[in-house]
Amino acid sequence: MKAWITEYNLFEKEGVVAGTWTHGLYAISQTLMFMENPLTELFCYHNLTTSAQFAAIYNNAQGLDKAVKKQPTTPLTLTAPGHTLELAGKFLKHGGTATKLQFPGNPQLAASRGQKYPALNGWMVAHAKGKSVIVINLSSESKKIDCSGLLSGSITWNQKHAAPLKQIAKDGDVKLAGGSGSMVNLEPYSVTLIEGN
Repeated sequence: MKAWITEYNLFEKEGVVAGTWTHGLYAISQTLMFMENPLTELFCYHNLTTSAQFAAIYNNAQGLDKAVKKQPTTPLTLTAPGHTLELAGKFLKHGGTATKLQFPGNPQLAASRGQKYPALNGWMVAHAKGKSVIVINLSSESKKIDCSGLLSGSITWNQKHAAPLKQIAKDGDVKLAGGSGSMVNLEPYSVTLIEGN
């Protein structure tokens, strides 16, 4: 039996986290967690267009009206989850064989109830056109990774990052970075897509 996850998202009534970069990191973390179960065949983020509370794309200028801090949003631009899931979509678009990555010396971050979780979380997919790697850095520190053991040939990377509590109301609220080569600097609170052979 295969699992289809037809709706997932952060549910928060207070309007403190929804619409912030943390919401985007939460959405991509959920997405990658679903990949850990081999029975998962399909997952679908809820919702495509509406307000910051649930959407990947803002459908009007009032996308943060339910937030504690209100500001206008730019219609038809990506929300925080929209930005992180855009990279996830590019990572997964060719299908293939997925492998969870292990990072030596990966620091463990403390959660509120004594739980621990890894600072870096990543996956690699081998597909007909090459290989794609996605890495989330949930820590407050930059981390450098060497992808030469995973990828070869022409290696390129694209990254999105922002401060965790930054509201994402328009595209310019997210910082973009990119480059080439096997050494990749993972900014704090970033999502990075790395591609090669």
